[in-house]
Amino acid sequence: MVTARPYVGLDKHGAHHILPVQAKGGSDALSVIQIWQDFRVAAQKFAHLIARPIAAQFMEDDVIALFEFEEVNDEITIRREHHYHLVSPEELEDEELASYRRAAQLESR
Repeated sequence: MVTARPYVGLDKHGAHHILPVQAKGGSDALSVIQIWQDFRVAAQKFAHLIARPIAAQFMEDDVIALFEFEEVNDEITIRREHHYHLVSPEELEDEELASYRRAAQLESR
């Protein structure tokens, strides 16, 4: 069984998570089978950690979709999905970056 490269992460509450990461682009698409395998490997090799498989799907027009999955009653579901338009740093003004930073700080409160 081939799975994504796993990372171990520590959240703000001190809980340890195993984060298998899948990334697809072009004509390759994410597969529920791969995510299911990530959950199985996490359960076998990292049983003491909380499994949080995540995936990135590169799409057209410099858009990336980021997903976090969960397993509920033996069913894989998307826990979170966010889409981002990727831009190069040269395309942003310092004022824009400062504005985004302020908005992100307000959201995290």
